[in-house]
Order: sequence, then structure tokens, then C-alpha cells
Amino acid sequence: MQGEAMSRLHRLDPEHGIHHVYSRGTRRWALFIDRLDYQTFLHRLGVVCHRYGITIHAFCLMGNHFHLVVYCQDGNISAALRDLKSLYARRHNDRHGFSGPLFESRFGSKLVASYEYLRTLIRYVHRNPLAIDSRNPLVAHEWSSHRYFVEATLHSPEWLDTTLPLSFFNDRRDYRLFVEGPEALRSQPVRIALSNDVPQDRGDTALSTLLLLVAAVARCEVADIRARKRNGLIGVVMLIATDLGFYTARELADACNFSSASAVFNAVAQTRHRLSYDESLQAVHLATASHLGAMP
Repeated sequence: MQGEAMSRLHRLDPEHGIHHVYSRGTRRWALFIDRLDYQTFLHRLGVVCHRYGITIHAFCLMGNHFHLVVYCQDGNISAALRDLKSLYARRHNDRHGFSGPLFESRFGSKLVASYEYLRTLIRYVHRNPLAIDSRNPLVAHEWSSHRYFVEATLHSPEWLDTTLPLSFFNDRRDYRLFVEGPEALRSQPVRIALSNDVPQDRGDTALSTLLLLVAAVARCEVADIRARKRNGLIGVVMLIATDLGFYTARELADACNFSSASAVFNAVAQTRHRLSYDESLQAVHLATASHLGAMP
């Protein structure tokens, strides 16, 4: 037992990480028995998102398991998922008269480190219902975020952010063809296409969009974008965020673990100066800003 615990891998959980999270019922038993179960889980998910400051980029609830694509600002994915599973299991067991554990003891998670992986992951998550009935259209599966990606007029939950995944496509039709079309489409190269069909105002631009874009341009992982790395990348993120009006200095201080708004202003000023002589950082800034429409 001790050896088994010692061999357990440490879960990667950096600040501003995006994770593929999945969990299933113990002994593969059903997690969702009726419509109210699905609704209850999504309600609990919303509570946990608000409590821990996390955002969902995609989800799919199946009979005996679920998939989530989660953006976690503060690196507390374990605490958030522990609360989600506990809240739901307690409600589920009370309602159905069950006892004992509902979920397998540990949820699975994989850290998303590239656009290519994230795009392929969104496709995988949203295609899960085909394993049950390949004849049923994916948009007909009510307990998946796919329909919110496809139909712009649908009112999505406030904790669901489709902006980043949709930015990989020219429009929603392009996205739908990629997800619902043949397997060969997976080989298409990733590009950022912040089109008119994808909202680009401050309220719809998650910090995860900037972080992943800078990581992709700099060919590094999101975990490498932080002040202690002294590579200047966190400064590029904050510079672009403030130049485009996405976030205030106070909001960036909270999100990026700076002590105050003044510290953010200082970091932005230092980044502007560094861009005057650091050609590699200048290239990252220019490429990132161009993708987001910040350059002429």
C-alpha cells in the first residue's frame, strides 16, 4: 500500500493552467441516472467555478463518466475537483438512496501545453456521445458544450468560455466541420483566427487566450510564463493586456500574482524598455500582438 502511494505521480497544476479533467463512476456505475442528475452536476460545476475562479472551455457528461476542459488561474485544480465530486456525490446519494463512494477515488487530468493539443482535445471531448449512438447528431446531445460552439444564439452558462477554442477556426461552421467531419481534418494546422464570429471585447477575452498564445509563439509551456523565470514573457502578456484594454492593472496583479497595481505598471514599463534591445522578446511581442489585432 505504501509503495503504491509512493509511486503515484505528482499532478501538474501550474497557475493559469488548462487541464483535461475526467472521472468515472466507481466500478463504472452510472453517475447520471436521470435528467435532474445532469442538471444538478452542471449547477454544482457552476458553484465550484465561482468558488475557485476557474473557467470551463468545454464539457461533456456521459452516463458513467465526464470530461472537462478547465482553465485554472490559481493552480488549485485538485481542490476544485474534490469539491465538485463531493458536492455532487452527496446530493446524488441522498436523492437516490445510495451510500458509499460514487466516483473512483482519483480523477484523471492532463495539462494542456499547446494549441494543437487543445484543439484536438476539444474535438475528442465533443465527439464522446458518438460512442453511444453514432447515428444521433452531436448537437442533439444536451449535456455537452458542443451546441454552444455551433449555435451563437444559445445562451451559454456564465462559467463556459468558448472564445479560445473558437479562435482556432475561421467561423463556427469551420469548427463544426472539424469536430463532426472525417478524421483526416485533425491534420489541419492550427492557426489563430479571431474572426467576426468570435467576440473580441474585453469581457470575452480570457487571460488563458493570451497565455497560450504567448506560449505558442515563444515555443514554451504556460508554466514558463511567470515573473520568477525572468524571461520577460509575463511582461509581454501584461503589456498586451493593458494596451488592448482587456484588464486593469489591479486585475492583472491579482491574476499574475503581483503585489499591487503599481508592481504591474513597473513590470509593463520594464517590458517596454526591454523590447528596445531584446530582439527575441520583441519577436514574441510582435507576433502575439499581430494575432490579436494590436498591431497595424
